[in-house]
Amino acid sequence: MNSNEKITRIKKYTGIAAKVMIALEVLYLIAIATILVFLLMLGKGALPAASATDALRELALTLTVDGQNVNDLNLSGGMLPFVVAAVLFKCGLYLAVMGTVRRMLRDISRSETPFEQIHVKRMKRIAILVFIASFVNFLSIQANEWLIAAVVWLLAMVFDYGCLLQQEADETL
Repeated sequence: MNSNEKITRIKKYTGIAAKVMIALEVLYLIAIATILVFLLMLGKGALPAASATDALRELALTLTVDGQNVNDLNLSGGMLPFVVAAVLFKCGLYLAVMGTVRRMLRDISRSETPFEQIHVKRMKRIAILVFIASFVNFLSIQANEWLIAAVVWLLAMVFDYGCLLQQEADETL
């Protein structure tokens, strides 16, 4: 397989992946909107439950925060708004990650080479957002998110080197 066929294949698959990312972003936004509507209904007393955990039990929802069931948490005493704010902030961070990934995939599908500095910057932005998200937890810091951030950062460094090699190859021709 020659390099033109490989570039064509990369363009095809990144174009498909960019469209899948759009669908995932829409589903993620629907999930966030559903949570906000649920919380709005809860705050206005539209739900028959006396407390947030009772409402979750009545609606048979099993929400987890860092692997612990929300029904097992003590969310009284004003903790619920803090938890909701933290969850929504983390959702916003991951929505930004998905948007960055989608833009990167779209641009790769339209360009002649995946080795461009804009992709390196975007990968570093993704790594930073995931690292920040690891600190936005209710119960603990997520080390697995640190690992993901480190791997994405290392991939950015590899792409940076690929950009250098691409530039040298372009100048040679």
